[in-house]
Amino acid sequence: MRRPRTVEGPLLPLALRGALLVVGTVVAVAVGQAEVLGPAIALLVVVAFAAIPLPSPTARMVQAFAEAAVLGLVIGSIGPLGPLFLPLLLLPVFSVGLRGGVLVGAAGGVTGCLGWALGVLSTPGDGITELSSRMSQPLLWLVPLAAVGAVAGWVRRLTLENQTYSDTAYEQAFRLLTELQEVARDLSLGLDPPTLATALLDDVARVHPHGSRTLSVVSGDDRLSPLARQDGTPDAAAGAPDGPSPGASIGTSPDDAEARAWRTRSVQRVRDDGSNGGSSAYGFPVTVGDRVVAVLGVRGTTLDERAEVLVRDAVAETGPKLAAALLFDDVRRLATVDERLRLAREIHDGIAQEVASLGYLLDDVVDHVPPQQAEELRRMRDHVRRVVSDLRLSIFDLRAGVDDTVGLGTALSEHVQRVGQQSELVVHTVLDEFGERLPPTVEVELLRIAQEAITNVRKHAQAGNLWVECTVEAPRAWLRVADDGVGPRPAGPGSMGLRGMRERVRRIGGELHVGERNGGGTVVEVTLGRWDEETGTVG
Repeated sequence: MRRPRTVEGPLLPLALRGALLVVGTVVAVAVGQAEVLGPAIALLVVVAFAAIPLPSPTARMVQAFAEAAVLGLVIGSIGPLGPLFLPLLLLPVFSVGLRGGVLVGAAGGVTGCLGWALGVLSTPGDGITELSSRMSQPLLWLVPLAAVGAVAGWVRRLTLENQTYSDTAYEQAFRLLTELQEVARDLSLGLDPPTLATALLDDVARVHPHGSRTLSVVSGDDRLSPLARQDGTPDAAAGAPDGPSPGASIGTSPDDAEARAWRTRSVQRVRDDGSNGGSSAYGFPVTVGDRVVAVLGVRGTTLDERAEVLVRDAVAETGPKLAAALLFDDVRRLATVDERLRLAREIHDGIAQEVASLGYLLDDVVDHVPPQQAEELRRMRDHVRRVVSDLRLSIFDLRAGVDDTVGLGTALSEHVQRVGQQSELVVHTVLDEFGERLPPTVEVELLRIAQEAITNVRKHAQAGNLWVECTVEAPRAWLRVADDGVGPRPAGPGSMGLRGMRERVRRIGGELHVGERNGGGTVVEVTLGRWDEETGTVG
């Protein structure tokens, strides 16, 4: 929460008061009333004392009241030119309101006017009539000054309400997250979207094993992005099942059953009287309340009435589960991104700067030592330079990510190019993405796996070439990172790289293979869905 800024230092209050005092004095001198210079100096002393910061809120409140009273007293004693310094009196009155509220602020205004009236009474006059005329000024300004203090108190109330709201929001967030933690421990399938999506497809397959089944969510560009897909047995009446919906836009694909289901929030059926022998494509919206969170597509078959009802029931039961999982996944993703950016900043502003400074220091020292020691220092300087380069790549890795506008292919390409520029590796890249994007969480996991594998090549493989290949045909994908280095070596104690890759692959429901490359080196492969060895494509 960003707290409202407060004026607690002495410089800004003193500058404001000094400016108002100068303006009043200049105006008075300009109209030939140079005698105000003496009272102006007295006012300057008052505002100087009033600008001294005091330690406690109560002391500052008393200070503001005293300033209003003394300023009013001096202004009243000046005579007819006193109102020229009236803006100076507004500042302590406003300050009282900000510190004490509406009523206290109004009291601050009344205090200033009382001081003003006492100042008027302390000066000699020519009679009751003349005194009454001078007393009319503080009486006339009584209500406006009280109103200024009240307005300041109202501003304080609004500020406190906003602050309270923010604090309440944090309390609500803490309560909800605590409840979520307790509920998550009792969930049979956890809060993993691909697992829940696959469970729904399994339920549908038990009802009607024919045709293809795809559960899709909407990506940032309003296109359906498959979360899980299954191909059932061929439907004898309809022929081979269709492929998945080709990344249909929910706004511009009027004939697509899934897109229509998402828009209308109702089950949609589109008949195909062409090559598939009269089969149908179905779109079942997965909802929670009035909100659509995903859509189930069933293609290349025809559901009878009983099967359609059972599929509707399965989808309805999955809605709240999948909505909770997608929401939790988004919260986890946002928290992860924020933490990675924080770590990148800490490394960049902390250890990276310190190590770079150490390198500069070695450069200075190497010119002032004997030749033998200078050579050792140069080797140390080269090592420091490599450490700095590694830190810069780590910062880049932490900042790299995917979002609605940057997909896996773009992020992976940028990363590989950066590695090629800052290492001696010859990089070979092949990226194939067939229109549809994977869900952002899956793309992030694949990117992190690729980063870890590439880092291992750069640090440990002693390789001259790096090959990075990635083929995506959502929800299937194939990632391969290979090198021509020394080959796989046993992981050392405490090594987390391979373990982390296995955990990420398990999280997205894929398979990981790490082995020796034909011709030498190491190969790391990640497969989502089926991989056709003969054609070299995702099947």
